Amino acid sequence: MSTSSNNNLARVLELLSDQATAGLAEQEHQELSRLMAELPLDQQQIAKLERDRLDRAVGVALGMMMQKDRAQALPASLRDKLLASGMAALGNNRAPAAVPAHAARPGQSRFAIYAGWLVAAASIALAAVVYFNRPKPIPTPTVFAQAAELARDPSTIKAAWVSGPHAVDKNVTGQVEWNTGLQKGFLRLKGITANDPTKMQYQLWIFDKGRIEPAHNNDLLAQNPIDGGVFDVSNAQLDPATGDYIIPIDPKLAVRNPGAFAVTTEVPGGVVVTKRESIILLAPVGG
Repeated sequence: MSTSSNNNLARVLELLSDQATAGLAEQEHQELSRLMAELPLDQQQIAKLERDRLDRAVGVALGMMMQKDRAQALPASLRDKLLASGMAALGNNRAPAAVPAHAARPGQSRFAIYAGWLVAAASIALAAVVYFNRPKPIPTPTVFAQAAELARDPSTIKAAWVSGPHAVDKNVTGQVEWNTGLQKGFLRLKGITANDPTKMQYQLWIFDKGRIEPAHNNDLLAQNPIDGGVFDVSNAQLDPATGDYIIPIDPKLAVRNPGAFAVTTEVPGGVVVTKRESIILLAPVGG
């Protein structure tokens, strides 16, 4: 086998790799056709086998990456890592478009470099399949879903709102839903006036029967209640199914045995100890 035919075969393989990965210009197409025709039959067979192998590799890679249910792109960081790993294994970190024929190492054709990029591309495609079929994280339930689930729990306390001593809105409806075992609960409010957070915030209080001091003579509302958190109507979640504003309860102490819940109007940021004259809503437990 002549040196000339060997050189022609090497050039054909380079052109075939170019054709599979980046496409050929018209002049290169003509060169490929001419060289293929000039090759001996055994080398033509080798070239055809390599062409088919390259076409299959590219087809598999593209097919895996272009599945129509792959709406997202593989994260750039993961893609870069795979490319770097694939090319490091081949001892070359250049991009295909930047690798001229003379850039190949002694004994290494440009075809070998492109073949390495096909390996890297197939690795990316496989990683994409794994990535997009990985178990999806369980989404955090919405406030509405959490409130609905809590309301279905038979151990959840439900206490309806009534107007407090200093009510501003006389037609506020809704209830408190609180679960002592879970130390979790929500306020449901409908008809409450939106507040200006720069001037006033609403604050929830929990009067706990388990914390009544003897000095209060068992007067539940005379004790210092537990701070249940401040809230603004503008930040509350509006339940589209009921029209209720839903606000999570944020108790600053463990609630042992709630006897009543109250909402007051306070300065922005809330207060540590509320004044009873600012109670606008009250929800007695069990009555």
